Amino acid sequence: MEEVGPGLALHSPSLALLPSFRAALTEYHAEGRHLELTPELLPEYIASLMERIHPTSPERVPETVFWGVVRGEYVGRVSLRHHLNERLDAWGGHIGYEARPSRRRRGYGHALLAGVLPYAWALGLTRVLLHCDETNLASIRIIEGTGGVFAGSRSNLEREGAPGRAYWTERG
Repeated sequence: MEEVGPGLALHSPSLALLPSFRAALTEYHAEGRHLELTPELLPEYIASLMERIHPTSPERVPETVFWGVVRGEYVGRVSLRHHLNERLDAWGGHIGYEARPSRRRRGYGHALLAGVLPYAWALGLTRVLLHCDETNLASIRIIEGTGGVFAGSRSNLEREGAPGRAYWTERG
């Protein structure tokens, strides 16, 4: 656990945070997101997040997942892919993050992204690729606010080719 932002610390996903994550999942479901996750699947899901660092499928790359926690409450997550494959280069990048819906606009997205960058540099990465939807102004501000430099337009392969943006953030 390391504090990285406005009272926010990065934790490994754990069953101890399950009640808070379950409440966050209700919020995500209300937005129509993460519908594949149901409360009864959450213990298995948490275990699978921890196993991503050692993928069993050749299509997956090693990934470290952190949960952002403030005073024992899940406020978001950030994932660091240790290298890119062709699919992640096209869409997904090295880092993905999200703030819990009820905790947005409080600086947690910025803290999650800024907080994971030292882990990327410790892996030996000298720059990381991030993608976001063209219409996601909050993510654009967060990425640019943490040093992201616009690298061009991309099609969001997860949303039927919706317009997206690519950014590189380099080690300072």
